[in-house]
Amino acid sequence: LIPASGSSVFAATRNEATGQLTWPSAGGLTFRIERSTSLGTCTVLETAYPATASPATSTTYTDGSAPAGKAFYRIGLNP
Repeated sequence: LIPASGSSVFAATRNEATGQLTWPSAGGLTFRIERSTSLGTCTVLETAYPATASPATSTTYTDGSAPAGKAFYRIGLNP
């Protein structure tokens, strides 16, 4: 992401058919992935999920135990 650019935003997308999440990233980063069914307490799914290696510009994740119905996901960049 480019801090000085108003058009540079972090946005994750979800493939309806596969449930796969995709978001912008860069090599060498790790992410924390969490899920909630109520926007309340989150369940940690991954604590240090690695970004796809460069030169890829996005990373994907598929929740192997997704609950029936709605689910909310939070993706955080690890320091």
